[in-house]
Amino acid sequence: MPMNRRSFLKAGTAGVVGASAVAATVEATAVAAATDTAEHPRDIAPQPSKLVNTICGVCFWKCGVTAEVGADGTLLHLRGNPKHPMSRGRLCPRGVGGIGMHEDSDRLTFPQIRSGRRGEGLFKRASQDEAFAEAGRLLKEVVDKHGPGALAIMTHGPSEAHFGHLASAIGTPHHTHPAYDQCKGPREVGFKLTFGHELKSPEPLDIENTDCLVLIGSHLGENMHNLQVQEFVTARTRGAKVIVVDPRRSTAAEKAHAWLPIKPGTDIALLLAWIHILIRDNLIDRDFIDQHCSGFDELAEHVRSATPEWAAKQTDLDAAEILRSAHLIGKAGPHVVFHPGRHVVWYGNDTQRSRAIAILTAITGSWGARGGYYLPHKLKIPSIHQAYPDMPPYPKMAERRDPGYPFGIAGNVNGIRQATLEGKIKAWIVAGSNLITSLPAQQETIAAIHKLDALVVVDILPTEITTYADVLLPAATYLERPDPLVATPNRDPYVAIPQPATEPIGESDCECYLAMGIGKAMGLGQYCPKDCLADFQRRIIEVYNNKHPHQPVDFEQLKRDGVVVFDDGRPIYRDGLGLGPDGTGRSGRKLSFPDFDGKPGANKVKLYSKDLEKAWREKLEKGEDPTGFEPLPTYFAPRQGPPGHVRLTYGRSPVHSFGRTQNTPVLHGREPENTLWASPKVAASYGVKDGDRVEVINQDGVREGPIKLYVTARMRDDAVYMTHGHGHNSRQLTRAYRKGADDSKLISSYVLDPLSGGTAMRVNFVRLVKPHAA
Repeated sequence: MPMNRRSFLKAGTAGVVGASAVAATVEATAVAAATDTAEHPRDIAPQPSKLVNTICGVCFWKCGVTAEVGADGTLLHLRGNPKHPMSRGRLCPRGVGGIGMHEDSDRLTFPQIRSGRRGEGLFKRASQDEAFAEAGRLLKEVVDKHGPGALAIMTHGPSEAHFGHLASAIGTPHHTHPAYDQCKGPREVGFKLTFGHELKSPEPLDIENTDCLVLIGSHLGENMHNLQVQEFVTARTRGAKVIVVDPRRSTAAEKAHAWLPIKPGTDIALLLAWIHILIRDNLIDRDFIDQHCSGFDELAEHVRSATPEWAAKQTDLDAAEILRSAHLIGKAGPHVVFHPGRHVVWYGNDTQRSRAIAILTAITGSWGARGGYYLPHKLKIPSIHQAYPDMPPYPKMAERRDPGYPFGIAGNVNGIRQATLEGKIKAWIVAGSNLITSLPAQQETIAAIHKLDALVVVDILPTEITTYADVLLPAATYLERPDPLVATPNRDPYVAIPQPATEPIGESDCECYLAMGIGKAMGLGQYCPKDCLADFQRRIIEVYNNKHPHQPVDFEQLKRDGVVVFDDGRPIYRDGLGLGPDGTGRSGRKLSFPDFDGKPGANKVKLYSKDLEKAWREKLEKGEDPTGFEPLPTYFAPRQGPPGHVRLTYGRSPVHSFGRTQNTPVLHGREPENTLWASPKVAASYGVKDGDRVEVINQDGVREGPIKLYVTARMRDDAVYMTHGHGHNSRQLTRAYRKGADDSKLISSYVLDPLSGGTAMRVNFVRLVKPHAA
């Protein structure tokens, strides 16, 4: 290998500050040491010998982070990179604690091969070559016997690029990630059915310039999407109105002008009522509707009966509050942001709820408006796949577990699990995703794993799924490895570089090397690169510069600053909608609204979806239930739980990222376990009180806890709430093991969204008991 990752590190990590800054630091330290009054060395804070600008990997917001590194390679401190547009010099609590992922004493540090039964967690240590050989043997046997489609690869984060390349080399169509059907899939489908565009990540929300921010189940301030939280504070300080729809009085709701504690599952009724009021009271953008929308007359007729009084009965909200909040929205339009949410798999009608949010965005004219949805720009950076020689084209997307998801736009992890249970898929590669706790119905995931002929797991920590692996490969953390270049859509196009700040711990390795090592062991060496990923980063920029000589990227500047932003002033708003209070703006962008299949079509926003109408009629002709395929979002009463139960809801913690950081030093200390929110009425009904430790039993008899009870009037009487990711069941996670309760274990039931295939998870109900009670 011309330059491997460790020799690359020793040669000098990219992103180091200029020599003058380092010299100044060294000189200051020397002067202090030579002074009679100098502090004892143990009292002097370690001084960084270099600064490395890279990308934070604690969550997947991809903030710019500056790592301060000591002379011996020790990581000293992390802070936000002020030049990076996704962080603007700030990090959230999770990002600041990222060094703990590198220093976690429970990390996987050497390859292992299973020696006991699956799930026992018994392994024997192996060399990397031995582990690759065993993984290659097991996977190749499956592919040779059953074909490449019998192997599925499921990833999350930067590993998607590396293992997507491996999937293509193998020839399997089954490569996907849980974030589609466990998180934002219905949102992407809903907006694509309406505007012809997926929203992607980060969402193009002009929060800092908005006059009204509408949050529907989005917990900004608790779900730490760095830039959006910063912009939320800016907008709120500037006087923007905030409307929060949530059964729980969240942190964002505390800052709201209107908090609507909605009955869970009735959101579409509220959204239809808002549409009704805006149309009735002429608080809509007629020009945008006339020029860019189709189906307005059908929409107006559809919501004619969706009065505030009708919605109040469905949602358990006050009709006057529904009216008042709608008028706040209408008066702010088009400078209004309806946050589309990110984790939107709730009740099974999730694509249609996202459609309703998209329709509100359209009729208020906020698409392409300042303070609404801006129109992003993106650098067309070549993918890693394009840098590999002689690669076959990517195969077609995997079929779903049921052909009844005609609008799905990504591989469906739930479908892969079902196909495994049916014996159609025989092997999994899982990288960076703890499927045991990220998928609903843990019992189905575990049953599917036991049917596999081979399971290869790549991870940093000994999470629940690692105990079932046949071969276990330790991954380096984001602070120890180069990753694919990042060029996400933004107000100004940019490219950022993830690069290592220190050496990997033990025998852990970059996911690029692990993916390629598996491929070579399967006999696919011709598709596996020999160069270091850092070499590919340079090569990709060279390819980009050759294609875009008018806007080249200086690779040395990219390594030094961690990011290159092109502040070229191109429009991000449509004509006339970019002017700010000072009379300046960036308007003049043309709008495009392709059909769902990507064709230009009529170039209209589809308020009334003919794609859905066609699918609805086809269902009827086949004698199938067409519910959920209505051309306009339609309200159906939510499923209720058994007597004596309340609905289980859940969310994110500002301290933790999914279930990935509960074992991380410092972050664990800040929040070692979760609590269960319940109203005074709910607590009294179960005979428990604030501060008690309770166990939680769901409708299927699944029991979890104990968990500390937090009794508060900030919670509705028909639901309870806990943060996600606690209650780990892997004994090797010595800090997180059995701390708090695992909400995913209680999500033993789910409903599939009929349009996207998303797995709705807020359909579980629980009761509370004192520990060891019946």
